[in-house]
Amino acid sequence: MIRTATRMLLLTSVLLAAPAAAAVYHVPGDYPTIQQALNVSGFGDVVLVSDGTYTENLSLGAGQNGVTLKSENGAATTIIDGGRVTSVIQCSAVGATTRIEGFTIRNGGDNPVLTTLGGGLHLDGSSPTIAHNVIVSNYGVSAGGIYVDGGSPEITDNEIRDNEASHGSGGGIYYDHAAAGLFARNTVAGNTADAYGGAMTTWFFSSPTVDANVFDGNTAKLAGGALYLNNQSSITISNNVFLHNTCPGGSGGAIYYDHFTTGPLRGNVVARNKAGAYAGGVTIWEGSAPSVESNTIVYNEAPLGGAGLYVTRGSHVDMLRTIVAFNTNGGVGIGLDSSVQPTCGDVYGNAIANWDGMPDPTGTNGNIALDPLFCDPAQDVYTLATTSPCAAAHSPGSCGLIGARDVACGATPNRPATWGAFKARYR
Repeated sequence: MIRTATRMLLLTSVLLAAPAAAAVYHVPGDYPTIQQALNVSGFGDVVLVSDGTYTENLSLGAGQNGVTLKSENGAATTIIDGGRVTSVIQCSAVGATTRIEGFTIRNGGDNPVLTTLGGGLHLDGSSPTIAHNVIVSNYGVSAGGIYVDGGSPEITDNEIRDNEASHGSGGGIYYDHAAAGLFARNTVAGNTADAYGGAMTTWFFSSPTVDANVFDGNTAKLAGGALYLNNQSSITISNNVFLHNTCPGGSGGAIYYDHFTTGPLRGNVVARNKAGAYAGGVTIWEGSAPSVESNTIVYNEAPLGGAGLYVTRGSHVDMLRTIVAFNTNGGVGIGLDSSVQPTCGDVYGNAIANWDGMPDPTGTNGNIALDPLFCDPAQDVYTLATTSPCAAAHSPGSCGLIGARDVACGATPNRPATWGAFKARYR
C-alpha cells in the first residue's frame, strides 16, 4: 500500500509539473472577436482567424507573450480594420516567441490624427515577429505604419504601403529609444512623412538591421525620402533597392544620415531618386560616418549638387567598390569640413561633374571613370555586361567586383516588382 501510494504521488507530481498543451482558438468559431480569443490565450497558444473583416483595436500584453496570432488563409482575405480610432494592434512587453502573421492591417490612427504613434502597430518594449502582413492606409503623428519603441522585433516579408506620418517622421516605420531587430525582405512603398523619413526613421541610438528590402515611391518633405537615420544610430543597410523615392523640400532623396550616425551601407541599388536640394541618392550630414561599400548609385537627381552622394558638415566617409554614375547635377559632392576616401570606385557620366569639392581621384587607388555597362538600366536592371570594367574579371588590380550587382545579362533578372505593379494588384 505504501509503495502504491508513493507511485500515485509521484505520478501526480509529474502530471502537475508537465506544461499544459498549447490550445488553438478559432475566430469566429470559438470566439466571435479576435480580442476575446487573445484574452484567454497564453504562452504557446494559437489564435487562428478565418477569412473576413474584423473591426477591432487589439492589445497584446505580458499575458499574451508567446501567443501566435495568424490568419487561416493570408492577408488578402483576412483584414483587421482599426476604424481610425487608435493603433490597430498594440503590443507591450511581449517577446520573440510572439508572432503576428498573415493579415491586412489597415485604418489605424485617430481621426483627425493627433496622438497616435504607429497607426498600424505600436510595439512598446516588445520583440515579436511580424511577418507576411499587408500594413496599409494607417496614420500617425509620426510612425504611420509601425512604431517600435525599444525592443528587437523581426519584421519580415511584409508589404508596408500608403501609410502616413501626418505631422512628423517615419511614414512606414519609426524606430525609437535604442530599438533594434531585423527588418528584412519587406516591400515599403508609397508611404509619406510630413517631415523626415518617408519609409523609415531611426532615432536615439536605434540599430536595426535593414536587409534585402525594396523601398519604392516613398516621400518625405524635409529629408530622407526613404530613410532618415539620426541621433547616433548605428545601422546596417544591406542589399536593398531604393527606387523613385523623393524629398522635394530638402536633401537625401533616398537616404539621409544625420547627427553622428554610423554603420555599413553595403550592396544597395540606389536609383532614380530625387531631392529638392542635395543628393537625390544619399546625404551624409553632421558628423556621420557610415562605410559606403559595394553600392550602385545611379540616375538620381538634385539641383544643388552631389546628386549621387553628398557628404558635409564634419562627416568623413570611406567609399569602397561603389559605382556613382549618370546622376544629374554631380556625382560625389563634398561640403563643409568633410571628406571622402574612395577606393576601387567607378564615378562616371554624372552631369556637371563627377567629383565636386575634392581633387578627382581617377587613376589612383583603383578608381576609374568608365561606363559600367549595365544590362538594362531603362528597366532598372543594374547587373553588368561580361565586358564591364566593374566586373571582377576586368576591374583594376585586386579590386574585384565594383557595385552592387554582378555579371548577369541575359539571365532572368532577380529584381522586385515595381510599386505600380503592387498597386495594380489591389485595384
